[in-house]
Amino acid sequence: MPERTFHDSQDTEWLVYDCKPAAGLERGFAPEMQTGWLCFQSEAEKRRLVNYPAEWNHYSSRQLEMLLREAVVASWVSPAAGTPKYVEPPAEEANKDGKER
Repeated sequence: MPERTFHDSQDTEWLVYDCKPAAGLERGFAPEMQTGWLCFQSEAEKRRLVNYPAEWNHYSSRQLEMLLREAVVASWVSPAAGTPKYVEPPAEEANKDGKER
């Protein structure tokens, strides 16, 4: 998996790399993501771009920033990056008769 870092025009550092679902797990992803996506990650946010050019890893910083602008902000960060996709809500307290409130 190729990866690169670059700085955008606001001097934000971005890590960019391509992602693909693990073999056999493609069906668990939205149809447009089954063949993979380009991930852009900074300290503040993560974005994803589907249907990206195969030669992206040879792009200049300016070209990568153009792709970054097309990318969609990710609604969650993968567990591998330290933030779970889904967090269980806290269990409701049981009242005195043992039933949940």
